[in-house]
Amino acid sequence: MMVACKWSGTDFKEVFRKSKDSVGCHCKKNSYNMNNTEIEEIYKQTFSGLALFYRDTTLSEGLISKYKIGQILTERGFTDMTYKDGGLATNCRYLIASANAKDLSAFNPDSKEFGHVLLTSNAFFKVLDIYKIGNKTQIFLLEIPATAVDFFANVTINIENDITKKAREGFDTKINSEPIPELQTQDWKDRTEFPIGMNEKGEFFYTAGDKKPNKGKSSHGKNSILIFGLILFGFYFWGQHTKETVKADSTPIIIKWVENLPGDFSFTNNWSYPEGVYKNEYGQLSCDGLCPPEIDAMIDSTGRIYADSLHAFYAIIDTTHQSYSIQCEARIYEYNGTNFIEVNRLSNDSFHCFTLTTISTHCSLNIDILRDSCYAIIDLNSIDTSGSEIFYCKNGNITIDKNLWKAGIMKAVFSFNFENKENLKEPIYWKGKIYSRIK
Repeated sequence: MMVACKWSGTDFKEVFRKSKDSVGCHCKKNSYNMNNTEIEEIYKQTFSGLALFYRDTTLSEGLISKYKIGQILTERGFTDMTYKDGGLATNCRYLIASANAKDLSAFNPDSKEFGHVLLTSNAFFKVLDIYKIGNKTQIFLLEIPATAVDFFANVTINIENDITKKAREGFDTKINSEPIPELQTQDWKDRTEFPIGMNEKGEFFYTAGDKKPNKGKSSHGKNSILIFGLILFGFYFWGQHTKETVKADSTPIIIKWVENLPGDFSFTNNWSYPEGVYKNEYGQLSCDGLCPPEIDAMIDSTGRIYADSLHAFYAIIDTTHQSYSIQCEARIYEYNGTNFIEVNRLSNDSFHCFTLTTISTHCSLNIDILRDSCYAIIDLNSIDTSGSEIFYCKNGNITIDKNLWKAGIMKAVFSFNFENKENLKEPIYWKGKIYSRIK
C-alpha cells in the first residue's frame, strides 16, 4: 500500500471559495474563459488526493538554471518517483505534487523496496518553486491536467502558494537527514538520472510557443504556401512534436517476445523523400509547401535553384532517402496512410513510439512500452471543428523479436482495437508491422 505525504486540504469547495477571487487578480488579461463550475472541476482534478513524491538526481547547474517558476513542462517518458522521504545525497531534488501517481508494488513486489510510484508518459507539470540551500536545489512541480495547461499557465492561485510554503519547510527539515539507503542503488539511480521536461541538452519538450502556427512562407513557384497550407502545416508539425495526452485509460497489452519473428518485412526496402520534397522541371530536388523562408532567395521566379546556391540549399533542405519503418492499415478518422514510426528509448526499460503524421493524415498511433507491457492510443488532431481527440486501446496484441530488440531494433507485428465513444458500432483499429531502429 502506498504511503505518501498527503496534502491535508480535502474540502475543495472551501478551497475554491477562498481562492476564486484571487484567481482573477493573478491571471493574465483574457487568458481564459471559464465559469466557476469549470474552474472548480480543475481544482478537483488537480488537488483532490494530492500527495508529495520525490525524485533525486544529479544535474549540472546549467540544466537547473533553465527551470523558471511558473513554467509549464511535459515529460515524454514515464516519471519514476518514490514516496520515501529522506535526506538528499545528490544536488537536485524534484518534489512532485500529484494526485495521479501509480503505486507499482501491486504489480511488482520488488518496487515496494524503493517506494516506487509512476506517472505515465506525457504528464504535464507547472514549476511552482525553485529553492536553493547551499549547493542543493529543490524544484517543486505540480502535476496538472493536460486539459488545464492554459489555465495554469496564466493563473496563480492561493493553494499553489500554500503548498509551496509546505514544500520549503519540508526541504529545510529533510536536507540534513540521512538519505534512504534503498534509493542509493544503481538500479534506482538509473531510473531517475534524467531531467524532467527536457532532454540531456537542456531542450524543453514543451513550451507555450509550440502552440503557435509556423508563420514562415515560401513565395516561389505556382504552388506557394496558401493559408490553408499553413494551417495544415501547423497540424503536421504538432503531430510530430507535441504529445499532449496521458495513457492512463488504455488497457495494458502484454507483449509476446519471440526469438525470431517470421513474416515479410520487405517494405523496409521502400523509401521516400521527406514531406514536401519533390523533383522540379529542371531535375533538381526542391521544396514546395512546407519550406523554410530562407530558401526563397535561392530560387528564381521559375522555380530553378541558382547554381551557386545549391550547396546552401541542400544544407537547409533534407533530401535523404527515408526508408519505410512501418507497414500498416487503420480505420480511424482523417487517416490516409503513414510509412514512418519513431521508436525512442526513454530509460532502461521504457520506450515511446509514434507514427508520423502527414498533410493528409492527422492522427498518430502512440505506443508506450514499459518492460513487458505496452499502452496504445490514437492521437487525432482534426482539421475540422471537432479539434483534437484521444482514442484509447481496449484490447489487442503485439509480438516483438527479442533478439533484434536487444540489438537496438524494434521488429514487431501488432493489432490494436480502440474505443469509439462517438459511435460504438464503428470499430476503430490500427494493425501492421514495425521495423525501426531504436533511438
